[in-house]
Amino acid sequence: MKNAFDTPVKIDMWYDLKGSLHNWETIGNNTTIAKKDLNFIEDKIQLNLKETSKNYLINLVKADCDFFSENNILDYSLLVGIHKVHDKENIDLVDQKDSVFLLSNDKKEIYFLSIIDFLTVFDFRKKTEHLILGMVYGNKISAIPPK
Repeated sequence: MKNAFDTPVKIDMWYDLKGSLHNWETIGNNTTIAKKDLNFIEDKIQLNLKETSKNYLINLVKADCDFFSENNILDYSLLVGIHKVHDKENIDLVDQKDSVFLLSNDKKEIYFLSIIDFLTVFDFRKKTEHLILGMVYGNKISAIPPK
């Protein structure tokens, strides 16, 4: 599988999104570390996509999630990289074979996306983690049943 961030343009911001709000944030401004779900919310990030691109992305992620659910896999993340397009930048540089990206509706950002960390099976250990953490923190945890 191709590295989603193997691109000639600089990734300006990147996020490791799990769907968990419990302590899932990156502290500080170290740009070599992916920010997390709480940072994504605090930074007020929105993917500005055309309806067709939005539907394509939703269907793609849904198909992957269905596959993971059918195979009892959980704890995966959506890795989102954002490149801010500069005024005179040639965005055709990115349009190369095997690149995984979506151009924003206003053509000011390029989004690079990939599902990562998907090799965790919902076994006894994860079921126990879900039970205990769920009682303490509610539904804001990442260890949830895949089905």
